[in-house]
Amino acid sequence: MSLFEIDLQEKLEGIRSFSEKKAMKEIQAMLSSIDTADERIAKKLSSPNITAVEGADSALFKPSAIFSLEDIKTLCIQYRLRFLDASHFKSPIPYEAIGKIQRIESKEEISLEGFKIVAPAGLFNLEYKDKDPMLFASLSDGRYALIHKWGGEMSAFRKFLVFPLRSFQHILFTLVGLAFTIAFVLIPDSVIMGPYDQGSLALRVVFFFYLIIAMGGLTLLYGFSRVKNFSNVLWNSRYDD
Repeated sequence: MSLFEIDLQEKLEGIRSFSEKKAMKEIQAMLSSIDTADERIAKKLSSPNITAVEGADSALFKPSAIFSLEDIKTLCIQYRLRFLDASHFKSPIPYEAIGKIQRIESKEEISLEGFKIVAPAGLFNLEYKDKDPMLFASLSDGRYALIHKWGGEMSAFRKFLVFPLRSFQHILFTLVGLAFTIAFVLIPDSVIMGPYDQGSLALRVVFFFYLIIAMGGLTLLYGFSRVKNFSNVLWNSRYDD
């Protein structure tokens, strides 16, 4: 090959090599920015909300993803869940949730703050002491936007199993309802009446009050020794039962 001739293949390979290096640098820069953003978001999730934060505009989220504090409180009481700062959550927050936060912040050019999680008490680091967490971000109007939910579906039976634990009124209603069902519905006349009894109503009324006293005593003795408070008090409490 003469001094004034060039090998087009070598030139083409050189151009490709330069393009590949440039693309690799761009990919590395993009990955580096993603890693930096992920670290920043993970730090916000793990940092306690010491002061009140200015939430994002609710107009940035779908209406179906926005919930009032009263809505969240009702859910927590019904299913005996906690609504606490994300920094108290002791299980790992999935990367998918971090990715959603990053995409929202990048698209809307905002910084989401005030992250909170709805989950059973066992998933939080509580002081003095079925897993379906939901990650929320605070909004400027006092409501909360649902960012991500992970885990399986909540058992439909959980709502009924923890119904008596919602409040003192609920456990009282449960005891009265159970006593009424046993005394007036489940027990037949042949069992409750003796050979000389003319009717069962008076006996059922006495048995009804006896059941309330008996079940109330058992509830106080065994129930409150294990469950020290009701869901309407614990739903946003940092302390154990």
